[in-house]
Amino acid sequence: MKIKSDGYSFFLVSKILGKFLGKKIRAVNFFDDGISFSTDDETIDAYLHPRFSWLAINSTHDLKKTCAYGWQEALKNGTILSSGQAGCDRVLYMDISTGADFGGTRTWKVWFEFFGGFPNVFLTKGEDGKIVRHFRKSFSAKRKLRSGEIYKLSFPEDPKPASLNEWLCKAQILAGLSREKIDIIEKSEISDASKISLVKFNGGEYAIPCINSEEFFQQRPSEIIEKFNKETQKSAIISPAQKEREKLKKAERTAMKSLKEILSPEEILSFGEKVKTSEERYLPFLEPEDPKLSEIYLKISGEAKGDIIKKLFSIYKKNLRKRNDLEKNIAQIRKELEDACFENLGETEKTQEDKTDPLARYRVFKSPTGKTVAVSKSAEDSDKLTMKIASQKDMFFHVKDAKGSHVILFLGNAKEAQKSDIEYAASIAACFSSARFSSLVPVQYTFRKYVRKPRKSPKGLVVLDREKVLFVSPKPHISGAGKPTA
Repeated sequence: MKIKSDGYSFFLVSKILGKFLGKKIRAVNFFDDGISFSTDDETIDAYLHPRFSWLAINSTHDLKKTCAYGWQEALKNGTILSSGQAGCDRVLYMDISTGADFGGTRTWKVWFEFFGGFPNVFLTKGEDGKIVRHFRKSFSAKRKLRSGEIYKLSFPEDPKPASLNEWLCKAQILAGLSREKIDIIEKSEISDASKISLVKFNGGEYAIPCINSEEFFQQRPSEIIEKFNKETQKSAIISPAQKEREKLKKAERTAMKSLKEILSPEEILSFGEKVKTSEERYLPFLEPEDPKLSEIYLKISGEAKGDIIKKLFSIYKKNLRKRNDLEKNIAQIRKELEDACFENLGETEKTQEDKTDPLARYRVFKSPTGKTVAVSKSAEDSDKLTMKIASQKDMFFHVKDAKGSHVILFLGNAKEAQKSDIEYAASIAACFSSARFSSLVPVQYTFRKYVRKPRKSPKGLVVLDREKVLFVSPKPHISGAGKPTA
């Protein structure tokens, strides 16, 4: 699918947002490719797909949604006061007021960043623009904004144009606009589209943000994304952060390979002692166990005993130094790899603990068959999740012989878990562990009734009985995967 987005389309999107002024936000939800803001009768759907982002109206009826708790707590029943485009940049915003109903905080701002490779949505509060939530589909080394920081535009904000003509003059990429397109901007009306947001003018339909593809108008957003995914997978678009991680992983593999090829210093030292205690006439008949050392000894076995010992000791020191250097290098690479992962994954959306929902403070996922999978965030939470919240018939997962979060697969009314659910929960346990960079991770699992906590044991420490071990690959796409908790 060849895709080209016209610059003036974002001005059109800002006009579409104006349709919602004065309306109240009733719900905020996530879906696979973006975030949705619902009013009484319509939705504002931001599709945040790397290299292909757009805003749509009433288009997500065919998409599976999950509640964005933190966003909803902040914005529910808030009134949309204003909207617009940040200068001439591809950044749109909505000003929202929640009056005095939400802890006295009155003003919020939602920023939509449509940067192609790095689309984001930020929620800020107050006049200082402090970030309280963010929703990201990809990360840039230059865009490291986190919750608690002050929101800044990616590029210096131009003064907002006072008129259409002024805006057209400022946006130099629009210098070649035809009269027809200018008419579309000035006189466009919002259509009641069921498949995707469209602008109608003189009987014609224009997609937002004006993608130049005839078939684009005939498909649902989910179909468009699926087709676009197939196209972009061929070109293997990788973000700078991903490239850096791949570079570090390659360096780690190279260093590990070199480490395995090094002749063991202990083997050399042991054989040197054997040479030292042997009579000189028997030296040509000695045979090292290591084939590499055997080749070296074959070349020097005819020399005097003292010279052989000196050369073996010299080889021992050389290999010991080389091994130590490689081990330090590998440790440094792994540290950089871990830092890069934490830096670019960002923070997960934090939710306030809901007394009516025992899982409100945990990371929650849905298995392939719809069962709940909960992941602890701290050692203290691990104990509570496993020993108090989980029932005896639920299943416990934890990475074997490594630090990691407690993972519980809630079976509900089911007597046993499906194989797909077990593999899914195990892969999540691997992802939220110190072994998440490995290609294959051993995860132990058992029923909760076979998990016990020794008296006076540290937080997060439990002992398993009748456990099984499953080797799985971590799920790198899980949002929020980070440092292990126990």
